[in-house]
Amino acid sequence: MKLVDNRGMLKRVLLQQISYAEYKAYKGFDPYDVRDSWLWGKILHLERKNKFVGKVFSNIFRVIEHLFPFGLRRFLHVSPSLNYKSLGLFIMTYINIYKMGLISKETLWLKSKDILSILLSDNHAQQGLGWGYPFTWYSYKTIPCCTPSAIVTVTIGESILRLYELLGYDQLLDIAVHISEFMLSDLNRFYDEDGDICFSYTPIDDYQVHNVNLLLSAYLAELGRLINDNYLVDIAARAARFSIKQQNKDGSIFYWSRQQNYRNPNHLDLYHSGFEIRALYRLSKMFPWIKSSLEQYIEFYITSFWKKGHVWFSPKSRYPVDVHALSEAVNCISSIDEGWRYKNYADIALMDLFDALFSPVKGNFMWRVIKVGPILYRSDIEFMRWGTAWVSKAISEYLVRYYSNINSEEAIS
Repeated sequence: MKLVDNRGMLKRVLLQQISYAEYKAYKGFDPYDVRDSWLWGKILHLERKNKFVGKVFSNIFRVIEHLFPFGLRRFLHVSPSLNYKSLGLFIMTYINIYKMGLISKETLWLKSKDILSILLSDNHAQQGLGWGYPFTWYSYKTIPCCTPSAIVTVTIGESILRLYELLGYDQLLDIAVHISEFMLSDLNRFYDEDGDICFSYTPIDDYQVHNVNLLLSAYLAELGRLINDNYLVDIAARAARFSIKQQNKDGSIFYWSRQQNYRNPNHLDLYHSGFEIRALYRLSKMFPWIKSSLEQYIEFYITSFWKKGHVWFSPKSRYPVDVHALSEAVNCISSIDEGWRYKNYADIALMDLFDALFSPVKGNFMWRVIKVGPILYRSDIEFMRWGTAWVSKAISEYLVRYYSNINSEEAIS
């Protein structure tokens, strides 16, 4: 599909996504909502008793959730929910739409203020401000619904910082400071032999995950700079060093720390690598010593995930072709590409996103294409956080980066 030079089409699709999200009051299904069910709980219980049998049933469940996503949710009585991470993404999308001249500064503030009122009325943190997912997260440890999560909170936090930089309202800076209080007080910290820091994923786990650690580091560094707080800047530098010291020779950074790499050895995927690169890019603005690590990782990213004219989900496989992963590829490249050195890579990711997952009839983007043997199957369900929110952020970031002078009478109110 030849669309990357058709900015008018991209803009219309972007506004279509925003209109859909607003019509749904930002509520929707999520890939992980079906895991918060009695059926998945029984499968996990079975897996603990008999690993082989449990694995068989868990694989059957995964096939069903791809082939019959709506039927499975009806059977399990899963309803659309409000995912707070998507709200942070939508605020950043509104900021980009404002930069494109499609809404006024007043409209930007009104829409953002509506979202903030939702967030501030439902704080999940013990100290400061923090938010979690609207479902129980079954990982190596069970994370109950609404447990404040670093990744959810830091996404919202970044949107608050971007909004403050644009509008300068003191109340936004106050919210940003309260968010940092959650990060510094509620999250667990792990120290290496040099005293450098890795933050946990939630207050109740011991996970050492590099993309979250780097995003928290970037947030604390930017906030510390804004409020002239050297303590925050120092904590940020120590968290950044923890992860950068574990960068591989090829430039990549695995999902888990070296201490916990046994959980999923040497795991790399398109979107978590994108998170790490965007965090390093933000950190490099304050810490020049990070720039070489950033450049190494970018080189790995574009040579390992862009292959044979497409963007791959992992260095070893193109599949699944996933809406979140491709959106983050567009978002990542567009966010960091100051000199337009990598626009072609963003174009390829954008074309894959539209060609494989866009439904012209529905006007939305579907979940993913999976490959079972020689057969390709598209899972035709749209997700608010995983799809609509990330697609909106990606397209708006692309348009602001490469077509910053875009303007149109099709402004939204």
